[in-house]
Amino acid sequence: MGQFAESITKEEIQQLPYASFDGDIIVVSKFDMVKEAVDYLSKQKVLGVDTETKPVFVKGKTNQVALLQISSEQRCYLFRLNLLNIPESVAELFANPNITKIGLSLHDDFRQLRRRMPDFKCENYVELQSYVEKFGIKDKSLQKIYAIIFKLQISKRQQTSNWEANPLDHAQIKYAALDANATLQIYNTLSQSEEGKRFPAEHLSSAVLEQMQLAQQERAKEKKERREKRKAELEKKPKVVVQKSPEEIYEENMQSISRLYKKFQGHRPSTITPIAQAGSGRQYFIVDGESGKYVATIGETVEENNAFIYLARQLKRAGASVPKVFHVSKDKMIYLQTYCGNDSLYKVLDRFRQTNEYSKTSIRMLCKVMSDLARIQFVGAKTVDFAKCYPESEFSRDGLMADFAKFETYFVKKHPIEYSESRLHDDFEKMWTTMSEIRKDAWGFMYRDFQSRNVMVKSGGLWYIDFQGGRRGPIWYDLVSFVYQVRAKYPESVKTQMISVYLKSIKKFIEITDDEFYGNLSFFILTRMVQVLGTYGLRGLEEKKETFLGQIPDTLKVLGNVVDKFESEYPELIKVIKEATKHYGE
Repeated sequence: MGQFAESITKEEIQQLPYASFDGDIIVVSKFDMVKEAVDYLSKQKVLGVDTETKPVFVKGKTNQVALLQISSEQRCYLFRLNLLNIPESVAELFANPNITKIGLSLHDDFRQLRRRMPDFKCENYVELQSYVEKFGIKDKSLQKIYAIIFKLQISKRQQTSNWEANPLDHAQIKYAALDANATLQIYNTLSQSEEGKRFPAEHLSSAVLEQMQLAQQERAKEKKERREKRKAELEKKPKVVVQKSPEEIYEENMQSISRLYKKFQGHRPSTITPIAQAGSGRQYFIVDGESGKYVATIGETVEENNAFIYLARQLKRAGASVPKVFHVSKDKMIYLQTYCGNDSLYKVLDRFRQTNEYSKTSIRMLCKVMSDLARIQFVGAKTVDFAKCYPESEFSRDGLMADFAKFETYFVKKHPIEYSESRLHDDFEKMWTTMSEIRKDAWGFMYRDFQSRNVMVKSGGLWYIDFQGGRRGPIWYDLVSFVYQVRAKYPESVKTQMISVYLKSIKKFIEITDDEFYGNLSFFILTRMVQVLGTYGLRGLEEKKETFLGQIPDTLKVLGNVVDKFESEYPELIKVIKEATKHYGE
C-alpha cells in the first residue's frame, strides 16, 4: 500500500473542509506592474502555473485565455492576459530552463497560450497528471489529487465565471490563486516525501510537448476520419420523413403507456386520463387499472428523466415523501410513478386564500411542509450525488446571471427608467459573490421549484413532486420560493409561523444564529423576487398575459419590505426597483 489513496469520490470530497491560499495575491492588469512581478518570479526555483478562460456556451465559438496565474509558495501573480496579452518578460520565464514550472494538464494551458503568442515555449516543466502516478494516485483532476494528499477540498464554484470581467471579484481572485498554488503544494509534498526521493519528477521540455501534441493531433485526425466515413455511409441510406399529426402522436403515446403498464402489471389499464400541462413540456397521465392508479410521465429528455428517477430513489431513502418510480420504458422516455392524488396544496388552500383566514389544519399542513423541506435539504444532500443532477449539479453564477438578464431585458427596460447598465451589472456580480460565500454547510439539496403547486395532498398526507431540476444550493432559496410565492398570498402571520418552524427545524442539522438566518433570508427575498419580476416581465409585459401582469404590484410590495436594507450594497438595483414601484403606485 502506498502513502496515498488511489482515488476519492465526489461524496468524500464534499465532506472535507475548504482549502484557501493565504499568501499575497497581486492582480497584474497594467504593463507598469509586470516588471516587479517578473523580478520576483525570476528569483524562484519552482513555480506553480495555471490559466483561466472565459467559458463559451455557443457551439463552435472559443475564447482566448484571459488569466495566467504564476505562484511561489508565498505569493501568486495573476496576469490579466485579456488586457496585457503575454508580455515578453513573462514568456521568458517559461523559456528559462533554470526555473521548474509545475502544472496540471499543461499541454492544454500551453496550447491556449500559443493562441496569444505563436512562438511561446516552455522549458523544464513537470506535468502532475503523470507525476502522481508514481505515488499510486489514479485520479487526474486537481481537486481530487489535492483532496487525496491534503484532505481539503478546492471549491470549483468560480470555474465557469467570467474571467474577462473588469474587475475580477474577490471570489475569482482567491480561486485562481489557489489553483496555481495548489499545483506547487502537490509537487513539493510529493517530491519531498520518501517515495518522491526514490521517484524524482521527469522534467520535460518544449520538444517533448511538441511530440505529445503531434501524437494527440494524429489521434484526433484518425478519429475525425472515422467519424466522417461513418457519416458518409449513413447519408447514402435513403431518409424517409413522415409527418405525424397531433392525433397520431397522441395515439402512439397512449399505446406506449398501455404497453408499459401491461409490462409492469401484466394487464392493460382500463383508462388513461391526461393531466393538464403546466409550464414545462412534460406530459402526465393518470393510468387506472385493476391494480390501482399510477401516474405516467412522458419526459422531454432522457437526461431529465434519469435525474428525476435517480433523485426520487435517493430522496425516498432520505425519508422524504416523494413518488416511487415503478417502471421505465426501454427508451427511458416514459415512466410510471406513484399516484399522489388530484389536489395540489395550492388548490386545497384556495378557499382560505379567498377569505385570508386560515384554519388550524391548513396552518399545520404549511408548517409540516417547512419541517419536511429542512429534512429534504439536509438529509437529502447526504444521499444525493449532485453530479447526477440535471441540467447542472449546483446553483451557479451562470444560472443566476441568466435570471438577472431576463429581469433587465423584460422588466427594467419595459419601464422608462434611467439607469447605468454597468453599475447594475456590478450589483448583479456582487449579489453572486454574496451568495457564493454563504457558509458551505448551509448549501443543501435545492428543489429549485419549491411551491405549493408541487406539493400534493392525498388522504391528509403530503407528497412532493416535480423535483427533476434539483441540485445543490443555498437552503434559503427554496424557503423563499415557497413562503413568498406571490400567488399563494399567505398572510404575514402565517408566513411568520412557517419561517419560525423552518428555523427550528434546520437547527437540528446546523448551528445558526437568528441574526445570520434572518439576514440571509432578506437577501434571498431580494434575489428571488428579482428573478420573479423577470419572469412576470416576460410573460406579462412582453407576451401580454394578464395573469402575470397582475402579479407585478404584489411582487414589488414584497420587495418593498427589504430594499432599504440593501441600498448601500446594491445601489443601482435598489434604485431601479424603487423607480419601477412608482409606476404601480407606492
